[in-house]
Amino acid sequence: MKNFGLLAILIGFSFCLEAQTVKIGTQVWMTKNLDKIEFNNGDFLIEAKNKMQWLNAIKNQKPAYCYFNFDPKNGDKFGLIYNWYAVIDPRGIAPIGFHVPSKNEWSELKEFTNTGVEQSFKPLKSRFGWKMGQNGNNQFGFNAKPVGFLGGGNNFFIDKEETFWWTYDGTYDSNNYQIFFIDSQPHVVRFTEKENMFLDNQFLYKSNVDFGISIRCIKD
Repeated sequence: MKNFGLLAILIGFSFCLEAQTVKIGTQVWMTKNLDKIEFNNGDFLIEAKNKMQWLNAIKNQKPAYCYFNFDPKNGDKFGLIYNWYAVIDPRGIAPIGFHVPSKNEWSELKEFTNTGVEQSFKPLKSRFGWKMGQNGNNQFGFNAKPVGFLGGGNNFFIDKEETFWWTYDGTYDSNNYQIFFIDSQPHVVRFTEKENMFLDNQFLYKSNVDFGISIRCIKD
């Protein structure tokens, strides 16, 4: 009887995950940002409830998450914000059967959904919430919301113009970090690297391990 109950739970969990995914090209993406507070072995991440706790986690290189503006009410809307150490932890932050996308996987999504410069990647963006005139049409069901990020100065940036996600290529190196982001400006769907860089005459942010950024998972 216990085994039957466990099987029912697993089936229900699998159905829940499938209901929150969308197939785009050959890829299967989750339709919302990650809001997972434990690793796959059951260990919990540190929840940073204020700036000092966030800084302490970074200082000690501990995996941590927080809610936007440290307010749990924002969890349903935006998902959670994670530091880099949560991304690279071998216990696995992505649900079983999913992973944090690599740079190549983000590039494939970008190429498949880019319908032209003037579209400003509207097919990936949510229909509501972006700066006036910059909402998307959510053509593919990806539903990217302008979440912003927790910056290096431990201030939250959400101006209805940008959204950011971690990308991970499988290297457990705290210096090998990158983020993928969508801007409200046309054709700004880019990667930021370890170093500051220019691309299409626009200055890109320097990604850093003390940033707090969303995670959007892709199916294995």
